[in-house]
Amino acid sequence: GAARPAAATIMVIFKAASHAGAHKRAQAGGAADYVSKADKLAAPSAPDGQGASPESAHATIGLNVEMMELWPPPAPELRDLKSCVVSPATLARLGTAYIRRPGGDCVLTARASEELAEDSIVLTEAQARNLRVCAHERYGFVPWAPDAGALPLAAIFAECWLLNAPPGDAPPPIIDGAALNARLARALFSHVVSVNELLSICVPAEGGSSQVDLVLRVTSVLPQHAPDAAAPEGGGDDEDEPSMVVAPPHVFRGLVGAGTETLVAPLVLVSDDALDGHRQPSTRFELTATDATTARMRALEDRPRRHVVDVLANDGEVFPVHAALLKPCIAISRALREALRQLDEAPASPAQMRVDVDTLSLDKVLLYLESELRSQPFALDVATAEQLRPVAVKLGCRGLTERCDGVLGDFAARLRVYRWSEVAAHNARGGCWIVMDGMVCDVERWLPEHPGGEAIIPQQARGVDSTVWFELYHASRESFVLLKEFYIGEIVVDDLSLVPTAADANGLGQTAGRASDDFMQQLRAFCDGFRIPLSQRHKPAGEEPTVKNLERTMRWISHQAQYLPQSELCAREIRIQDQLVIVE
Repeated sequence: GAARPAAATIMVIFKAASHAGAHKRAQAGGAADYVSKADKLAAPSAPDGQGASPESAHATIGLNVEMMELWPPPAPELRDLKSCVVSPATLARLGTAYIRRPGGDCVLTARASEELAEDSIVLTEAQARNLRVCAHERYGFVPWAPDAGALPLAAIFAECWLLNAPPGDAPPPIIDGAALNARLARALFSHVVSVNELLSICVPAEGGSSQVDLVLRVTSVLPQHAPDAAAPEGGGDDEDEPSMVVAPPHVFRGLVGAGTETLVAPLVLVSDDALDGHRQPSTRFELTATDATTARMRALEDRPRRHVVDVLANDGEVFPVHAALLKPCIAISRALREALRQLDEAPASPAQMRVDVDTLSLDKVLLYLESELRSQPFALDVATAEQLRPVAVKLGCRGLTERCDGVLGDFAARLRVYRWSEVAAHNARGGCWIVMDGMVCDVERWLPEHPGGEAIIPQQARGVDSTVWFELYHASRESFVLLKEFYIGEIVVDDLSLVPTAADANGLGQTAGRASDDFMQQLRAFCDGFRIPLSQRHKPAGEEPTVKNLERTMRWISHQAQYLPQSELCAREIRIQDQLVIVE
């Protein structure tokens, strides 16, 4: 066959391919960013809803990424689509054959090699693209347990295109579609597959004279139907209810078994233009049996769904949901019974019910209900708890309401005022508390997930007022969302002048060491709602009031007043350490 392109070329093609299914992935995950699912607020331990093992119980394993195309160079036809290579020691630390990046969708099967260094992992280009990692960089990985809720799959749908376009004067290659489906089913057996995952496979063209490299993207997965059972009458308990509680498109990952069908169709380009300026995927090939494959896809998608109702959010999005999943939502029990009655009268027609909840919130509520029904952990961060509590009350879901109350109560309980010496001492012991505009943030658990790497925060932001670094590296204000998750309190007011600026610690000019006024206003507008009130930052708990630093405190407050919104630039009284300070 043709010479294999350079690794950079392969990655460009994979990058372009990631845009092809962005819309479908957004529908499945409820957000624009498919990896972190931004609607789930990109928390360090954000729930992904399916097969999410309690990653907090596992120590993240740091591994250096190497490329399979360079080590060792396997024959294309022998390349394992879903297996990565680790050392025997790493495999023992995992405790399972399945590995993934924390919070990511892609799950790989690890196999051991004595030739590999203990702190390394070998990936194919496609696997690196799915995990969003780069060669010669170090990333955190965690084990993943399939028995934590991975649904056995009935079918996998995929689209394919050529990795390398044939020469202009060469006839398009002809590929046996039935043989491709069978080959893919064998290659994926016992592995975990997720929606939007990219796979690279080498197949023979008809005639057997050449090999063709194909890129496949998983467009959707269908879970196996559970055994039939009687519908719960009136929403009552039924011990024989099906265990498959969420219908597509909510399912985005599952385990491939002996009965899983794999159906591959050619990629259909919506435009002749390249995606984001990259080379357009090539579709100059013929895949036989495409019509039969497409017909089978439609038949599987249109199969009758027992006890499944279409839940309509208040913004028009539709969620096919098993009735058993909605039983804890007492406030919609009547609407659910009516939908089930419609389903009994007309099984071939979809039954619908409306709820006055937006799409993103409803998606998260369903993830919670599913995890509860399967006795799986459900990670809930502060920002998500604030979003979901009113929704849980509206739906009458007491369990979720109590979970939200617990998270929000824990947040309030952990807040306190710190001396600068306490922060410095904690960091000296190897911790990583950073200070921004007086806020103390514990970012230790975020370091392995930090997009810029886990070393830059301790190197630059620890031991100084890191506000300017946050502004320089985070152009999007979406980064503010995580601050509440990390916020643990405030520096006592009369210690603020002891916090070194970035200019002091890093040798920058005075201007470079200070965040801009515009950024400070935006930061405070976002954070003031959850920060400890200024009037309560005058002393740490247990300390008696002191006025020795009152003059310095007054100068600081006067400086901060310039960031107040225009509507608040009036004389205001602030009582600090039993002294009345008037800021005009």
